[in-house]
Amino acid sequence: MITDNAHQSMFLVYDTGVVVIGAPPGYPAHIPEAIATVSGKPTTHIIYSHSHVDHIAGTKDLGGRPVIIAHDETLRLPTRAADPNRPLPTVTFSDRYTLRLGNQTLELS
Repeated sequence: MITDNAHQSMFLVYDTGVVVIGAPPGYPAHIPEAIATVSGKPTTHIIYSHSHVDHIAGTKDLGGRPVIIAHDETLRLPTRAADPNRPLPTVTFSDRYTLRLGNQTLELS
């Protein structure tokens, strides 16, 4: 878990890369720094918990081209807002999603 005492983010290290959950604005530079303390793997996926700016507006500052996973509703709201600070999810689901990376699995619901 990564925090600045106001916002939180977390990451999971998988065989093939790192999955980041939540990318608040204001401290995206700290996310790669934290990852580097435990892994040299790239961020391959970002998971949006929901569409609020204070949870996802740091995504674009992380760089790279990670797959962004979110619930269908988390695609609808930023699409309507047309906010360039909230990159749209590239993979969405309506009920459940299983992310398999190497021999590890993350279930989203």
